[in-house]
Amino acid sequence: MPSFVLGMGKDGAKNARLRRAVRWQPADGMGAALSSLRSEWAAAGSADEAFLEALFPREGAAMASHSHIEVEKALAALHDALGKQPDAVLANLDLVLKYAAARTYARKTTTVSATQVLLRDVLTYLADAGVSLGAKEAGVLLPSLLDNAGATREANRLAYRQILDLLPPVMGARAFVRQVLGAVEELSNKRSQAESLRAIGSALEACAGRFNV
Repeated sequence: MPSFVLGMGKDGAKNARLRRAVRWQPADGMGAALSSLRSEWAAAGSADEAFLEALFPREGAAMASHSHIEVEKALAALHDALGKQPDAVLANLDLVLKYAAARTYARKTTTVSATQVLLRDVLTYLADAGVSLGAKEAGVLLPSLLDNAGATREANRLAYRQILDLLPPVMGARAFVRQVLGAVEELSNKRSQAESLRAIGSALEACAGRFNV
């Protein structure tokens, strides 16, 4: 496996990632969304060309059957960076979250599972490090999590539950509840709606008596 290195980027300061923290939306189709996201990564200068090719493999006929392998290598490299280069992960947090949001829609179960592991451990790290997510930063990720929370596979649903329960401590329970409430009606999957309401209940229970929604 190639040794991919996540760099600090050209503007790794917190205000720079906040400026880039615009909600990731595959409104024009996944291909267009990933192409736009690749351009963001390239402009940030946080990954060299080899890393970019793994993050965003070309989807030609020759690559179609195994492009998920490259993506999973890239996800593993991002996870590895969390342990070895946490400052680089924080400097590129908006890009990491957007990338993870995109890969929650992957067709391969192994890719989705690798994405879930990355998200779980990133959010755990943020909580342990006392790093908070602003509403815009959380908004990069939350819509995709809610959209996929009602996954058919039980293992995936349980993993999304865990990830959703990790968000209130890092973004604030009040902001979490408000964002989820605002998104529930837009969800077409009834299981996703149910999981979203469960997440709200869990957040309220954890913070009972400490705030009013």
